[in-house]
Amino acid sequence: MNTFNKLCDLRPGELAEVVEILHTCPIHRRLCDIGLIENTPVKCLFRNPGDDMRAYLIRGAVIALRNEDCAHVVVKKEGMDNEIT
Repeated sequence: MNTFNKLCDLRPGELAEVVEILHTCPIHRRLCDIGLIENTPVKCLFRNPGDDMRAYLIRGAVIALRNEDCAHVVVKKEGMDNEIT
């Protein structure tokens, strides 16, 4: 059984796979442009002290995103190994 979460729920060091970006997201197109598309592995690298932004490894690039934008990205953690290629 897969566990679905929001991207903003990942803790530093956790790995997940993108399931979908909700169409209610105001920056839907921008997230797709940076590589957040279905089946993309994403790793949370760290969060800022205020906990309103996090940095993610997406397709070999480190991208910082606000939690309010990441709340529109659905990910699954089940079955992911610890490596991103």
